[in-house]
Amino acid sequence: MGFTSTSSNAKLLREIQRSLREVAVSEAGLIEATNSQIAATIASSRTDARLINVDGLNLHTETVGGHTHLITEDHARVATNYVFAEHDGASTTAVITPNEGQAIVVTDLVIAGEKRTNATIVVRFTDGTNTAGIISPVVNDDAVNLHIGFVGRYRGWRDARIEFITDTANQVATITVGYYHLRGEGVLDFATWDALR
Repeated sequence: MGFTSTSSNAKLLREIQRSLREVAVSEAGLIEATNSQIAATIASSRTDARLINVDGLNLHTETVGGHTHLITEDHARVATNYVFAEHDGASTTAVITPNEGQAIVVTDLVIAGEKRTNATIVVRFTDGTNTAGIISPVVNDDAVNLHIGFVGRYRGWRDARIEFITDTANQVATITVGYYHLRGEGVLDFATWDALR
């Protein structure tokens, strides 16, 4: 193996020779590095998982089966719950009511309803004073079987519940709503919420 006589190659050659001398360990020296010593070294270098803040971005961990994992999903995928309601006739049900001062974010909506003359299904946000429709399929001409997976933050305003309404006798309909509660800064009063849409 030949090297040119440049100073960088000479320096590299000296580094390689020094490294080889350090690596030239006797066979007995290698045996001394037991598995338990290696395991102790690895264990002492571990740190406990914890909440950290990186430039305002909160990263969260969760322990499952004794192992801690970094959660890389958005809040909706981690915190979503669902509720189911069924009507057999004209009825109004408050399907989800937020805790005081909170709002509801809808992640999924599944509606099924039989065909019924002059029948309508209504799903809406309301706080008892203000009302905003989410969807209102007419089941006069055909049955409805619908699933919506909302992509954006489809949220209501402070204290607005979700109501499920059927308006005709003997009308059979069901609804399943995927949702999570919103707290803090993201909760808007109706006027602010309405101005943004």
